[in-house]
Amino acid sequence: MIVKRRTVPLKIQVGEALLRRLPEGAFSREELQGDLERRRAGYWGEQSIDHYLSFLDEKKYLIFHDLNLPRGEYTFQIDTLLLTANLAIILEVKNIAGTLFFDQLFHQLIRTNANGKEEGFPDPITQASLQKYQLNEFLHELQVPDIPIEYAVVICNKHSILKTNPGQEKIFRKVFKTPHLLNWIQALEKMYPKEVLSSKELRKISRQLIKKNTPPRKLFLDRYLTSKDELITGVYCPFCFYIPMQRMKRHWHCPDCSTKSRDAHMLALRDYFLLIDSKISNQQFRDFAQLSSRDIASRLLISTNFPSSGTTKGRFYFPPADLFNVTILDKKGFA
Repeated sequence: MIVKRRTVPLKIQVGEALLRRLPEGAFSREELQGDLERRRAGYWGEQSIDHYLSFLDEKKYLIFHDLNLPRGEYTFQIDTLLLTANLAIILEVKNIAGTLFFDQLFHQLIRTNANGKEEGFPDPITQASLQKYQLNEFLHELQVPDIPIEYAVVICNKHSILKTNPGQEKIFRKVFKTPHLLNWIQALEKMYPKEVLSSKELRKISRQLIKKNTPPRKLFLDRYLTSKDELITGVYCPFCFYIPMQRMKRHWHCPDCSTKSRDAHMLALRDYFLLIDSKISNQQFRDFAQLSSRDIASRLLISTNFPSSGTTKGRFYFPPADLFNVTILDKKGFA
């Protein structure tokens, strides 16, 4: 059963929100654009494994796509997690073309393209191994029985060629092309025939995986900003992306293309939750949306029907569970 469906990964959504709000001359803008292009290619590639996962017994397998779970100040991300009563399976999916050399001496991935140009990437085997460790720590905190955790690096580009150092071919037990995925999972089922988790424990883990899933804000802001003060604030135009729109007569007006919108502030709120915090007050909303009126801000926040807590000046609003369930990237990259 698919518990968390595949949507645009939070790393892409956070990156797109940050790109919208970076000044045009920011030195990190070009780097961020390149990062997003690679992540989009990865997202499109990740969808190619869904056909194979559809053959799994939905009564036995719980499937979670794009989990971002907290570990200390940061989060760790898992492309796809398969959870059963017997074991957990981490799938690190890569959509990289060319000849891929998994260098086990220096623990790096070297891609050689058709023109013979070499390019280095972080070792996905090391990445997946670290995810295993972090997931194990996460599950320990839930005080559930220890469960075996396996991982694999799934190469979904059908044109890529896989190579490694002489004598290191054993890594291909965990690195393989997408069509081998079901065979590998079936082999694991034979290795782990014993049920470890009860139905109650599986439900507990599932609830916590969904509840703890959170945008990787700090990862991006630390990498691309020196201060949050660099972010461009204001409500952006849903048509031309101009910032800021102006609030006039119960509408948002774009001074650049003359678009009028009643609910453009919803997009600004989404950016706030992606980049700044998981809760927002009236004052914080006014500062971010460039609103001067507390009453207007209050009416707009109430109209969202977002979950809230507290009263008057102590009231905070929280993103609804489905706010980040975006499935399509538009031509401008907006998630």
